[in-house]
Amino acid sequence: MVAFVCHQINYICRRIASNPQKQAKWKLWATELKYTGKGLIGGYGIRWNITYDCRQQAYDGRKVIKCLLENEDERLAGKSAKDHYFKLYKLTFKEWEEINNLNGTLKYSLELTKQMEGDGPKLAMVLYEYSRVLNFLEKKKVAAILTALKLMFYPMIVVTNKYIELAINCDPVVLATLLHPAWRMKLFHKQFESHVPRITNMILEIFQARDVYLKSLQPETPPVDPQSNANGEAANLPFDSDGDEFNFYPQDSQAIEVNTELERYNNRNFPLDKKRCLL
Repeated sequence: MVAFVCHQINYICRRIASNPQKQAKWKLWATELKYTGKGLIGGYGIRWNITYDCRQQAYDGRKVIKCLLENEDERLAGKSAKDHYFKLYKLTFKEWEEINNLNGTLKYSLELTKQMEGDGPKLAMVLYEYSRVLNFLEKKKVAAILTALKLMFYPMIVVTNKYIELAINCDPVVLATLLHPAWRMKLFHKQFESHVPRITNMILEIFQARDVYLKSLQPETPPVDPQSNANGEAANLPFDSDGDEFNFYPQDSQAIEVNTELERYNNRNFPLDKKRCLL
C-alpha cells in the first residue's frame, strides 16, 4: 500500500531529522556517496506541501537512507523491532518509484496552488486552470492503470469536477472569464458548450440593465453652452495663441484619436502566453 510506504518514509525522516547523532551519520554517508542534495525534514499534520518536500528530499537521498537502515539492521541483528530505531522498516526500489510517481502528480498541484495564491488578477484563469487540471488527471489515470496509484485518481477527478461545476455557475467567475481578452466566449464554447445558452442570456441581461442605468444618468435636455450665443452659435472668443502666432503644435484635424489599450483589446491582440497570465 502506498499509504504505508508514505508512513514509513515520514517516520524515518522524522527519526533522522530529530536526532543529532543520526544527522551526523547522514552527513557522513552523504559525503561518502557524494550526495550533495538537501537534508531530510519531517512531514507532519495536514501541511501537505511540507509532506511533499519531506518525501521528495527522501527520494533524492534514498541511497543514504538505505545505508543508514542497513547499518542499524547490522547493529541490532537478532533483536526485536521495538529495539530498532527505525522499527525494521525497509523500502524497496519499487516502493521508492511509487513515491516518485506520487510526487510527480502532486508537484503539479503544488505549483498551481502557489501560482493561483499569488498577487494579481486570477479569477479569469480559474476555469482555464481547472480544465487543465482535469485533463492532467485523466491522462495520469490512464497511465497509472497498472500501478498502485490507480485508485487515487478517481476521487481526485470527482472533486475537480465538483469545483468546476461550482466555478462555471458562479457569475463573477463567468464575467471575469468573458472579459479576459484571451478567452471572451471562446473558452465557454470549447470547454463548457452546454452552459453557453445560460451564459449568453446572463450577459445580455447584465448589459441591458447597465445600458438602462447609464441612460438614466443622462440629463433630459442638453446643458446650455455658456460660450454660445442665443442662436446656438459659438461666440467669438479670443484665442490664447494670438491668432496661432504661438500655437507651435496645432491640432491636426486629419489625425485619428486611438486608445492604444482599447484598440488592442478590440483587435484581439492578446495571444495567450502559457508561462503567465496576460493581465
